[in-house]
Amino acid sequence: MNWGIRVKFAGILVLATILPIAAGIIAVNVLGYKNYRDAEGQRFQGQAEQMSDFLSLRVDKAVRNLHDWLTLRDFSKQLNEINLQTPPDADDAFIRHILEMEELCPDLDEADPVLTPFLEIDLARDLRRFQAINPTFSEIFVTDAFGRLVASTNKTTDYWQANEHWWQKGRQASFQSAHIEGINFDASAEVYSFDLAIPIRDPEDPEGPPAGVAKAVLQASDLFFDLARRVSPENVRWKCILEDGRILFARDREPLENRITPEAASQFSASGKGWMTGDLTTGEKSMLGFTRLPWEAARLDADPDPPSPEILRRQIAAHATSDLTRDVLEKETETLLVLVHAPAKEVLAPVRAQLRNITLAGIFFILLSTATGFLIARNELIRPIRTLQSAARNIASTARLTDQHSVRAAPVQAIPVSTRRALERIGTIRSSDELGELSRDFEAMANRVLQYNEQLKADLQAQTREIQRELDLAREFQEALMPRAYPTIPAQRNAGGLRLSFHHIYLPTSTVGGDFFNVIKLGEDRAGIFIADVMGHGARSALITAIIGTLLQDFAYTIDDPGRLMGMMNENFLHIMRHCNDFVFVSAFYMVVDTGRREVFHTSAGHPAPLVANRNTRQVAPLYPSRSNGSALGLMANSVYTRARQPIEDGTRFFLFTDGIIEAVNSAHDEFGLERLETVIRDNLDARIATLSETVLKSVIDFTGRSSFADDICFVAMEAENDPRRSTPARADSGAGRSH
Repeated sequence: MNWGIRVKFAGILVLATILPIAAGIIAVNVLGYKNYRDAEGQRFQGQAEQMSDFLSLRVDKAVRNLHDWLTLRDFSKQLNEINLQTPPDADDAFIRHILEMEELCPDLDEADPVLTPFLEIDLARDLRRFQAINPTFSEIFVTDAFGRLVASTNKTTDYWQANEHWWQKGRQASFQSAHIEGINFDASAEVYSFDLAIPIRDPEDPEGPPAGVAKAVLQASDLFFDLARRVSPENVRWKCILEDGRILFARDREPLENRITPEAASQFSASGKGWMTGDLTTGEKSMLGFTRLPWEAARLDADPDPPSPEILRRQIAAHATSDLTRDVLEKETETLLVLVHAPAKEVLAPVRAQLRNITLAGIFFILLSTATGFLIARNELIRPIRTLQSAARNIASTARLTDQHSVRAAPVQAIPVSTRRALERIGTIRSSDELGELSRDFEAMANRVLQYNEQLKADLQAQTREIQRELDLAREFQEALMPRAYPTIPAQRNAGGLRLSFHHIYLPTSTVGGDFFNVIKLGEDRAGIFIADVMGHGARSALITAIIGTLLQDFAYTIDDPGRLMGMMNENFLHIMRHCNDFVFVSAFYMVVDTGRREVFHTSAGHPAPLVANRNTRQVAPLYPSRSNGSALGLMANSVYTRARQPIEDGTRFFLFTDGIIEAVNSAHDEFGLERLETVIRDNLDARIATLSETVLKSVIDFTGRSSFADDICFVAMEAENDPRRSTPARADSGAGRSH
């Protein structure tokens, strides 16, 4: 047994297995790991930015809702009325009232009559109605322009708010904006909140001093839980942290006293947003995506000292002049960040698993390739080679030559150079195995087949000549159905009447075509002009034109109405084609010209509208709109074709054509189109119709850049002009046009 092919094939299989596996392992280990890690890091960063955007939008919406409510309920007007009741010079009684209320408020109960004016005032009821609609707001209260408490949804501990940082910042905020203190944590209620300070300004004077300031406590916990429920993925952990590493909120209910590592916190604060791999709290590496929230958290300081009478007088005086710059308190702030994270080993596990699987699969396939190489070579190479060898001998025996001589080499001059070189290469195979035997059998088969091919070429040429003779005969028959000369209309010279001149161009795409036309003399003063376009082109379409031409000859001389003639042709055409398995339809147009009555009667069967031109008015336009077309011949039985009338006068020209002209395309696949055809005719109206027809053809050739077309072209021109009183020689335009 010859083992050469088996050993070679087994080695090729092993090598082909090792190379891609090794490349795959290197690519996954070097490139795949890095790309996957970068993609996951960017995904984590994108999730953090999405959460930040969600929180920002929710807070902005809450601010807009509260501002709109305050504006719609006319809080600025009501507060201005309260402000007008305040003594502008801040007398001692006014100062004592503020100090007494500031001392009483912390210890009062909500039911205390002292607080009733703040809780039961109309402004307070409006605030509670808003709070009922927007339960995210846990507390809302309003102060006047001097910082005094005016209305509140529930009991507050301070009466005088002008010495608060939020009040002073909120008073300086512009119209329709707010000062946001950031995130605070209420230990007793175990909720987070945003403190919003909104200036209450007159919408008609938004740049003027505010009538007061509204403070709203927005429950941040609800926003965080909503964020966890609606935005963040289920399999990703996230936290809201301060720049010092303190955790304000965590999805996994992590103890709030926990902190992330200072190193990670400092990098988050410095970068603002991004992603990284690092240690958070447990010593385990994590994939981290982070971004800065649009607010800052104020560092909590001790409550401001109670105001003295001197401070109150100075602040009230400053409020009266709208000058609070020197009184604004400043607080240290911290950056707020959203952090999305997951253990790095979990995130990168797919890459490691893929690397491990590729390695194990590679070892398995190498062993499998080595073990099965010999078996595959026997079944997939040796056996097919034997089959090919037998087939080559059988094929060679089926190439039956006309002579009975032994197989010899084909004439060198009859073999293409590439084929001759291929045979020479086959002859160089001198292997002693199955491939050598196959090459010798294949060489013998090739020589016999080449000889047989030469014999077939000779037979095919003879058959082609016979087919061409038949096509030439069909062309002569088709041309016999078309006019070789145009009729003279009118037959006798008629002073004051009209005389008709004709010209045509007929260019089939092959020897015979699917376009057809005829000009028929119907009487002394009448002529019928018919044009048709059969679906497709070639011999089959030419046969259909013969049928259409015969039907036209049968009915044209007995039926005066073009509409009724088209209907009879349609019914008879359907009757003839009813046993044909192929679907064929024909678009057609027929018109009868009466020179004595100076009018044209016409009808259409789905054919493009002819163009009508007048040499006197220089107008060129379609004879009828496309919507007035009837159905094509052969589409449906009992089709009704309407007759239309068109008056004609001296200088009127009709141009009938098939769609081969207007659908001719150039190298950019732009069609010649009806507008270009109208333009060519309009620009050459003074030329004789024979010259104008040739100009149209030249324009199409120049536009397409070639003289042969994908579809048949048929163009028939007719001109009506006054018949001179005295007899004159016939015009050249009355001769036959161009046919190819």
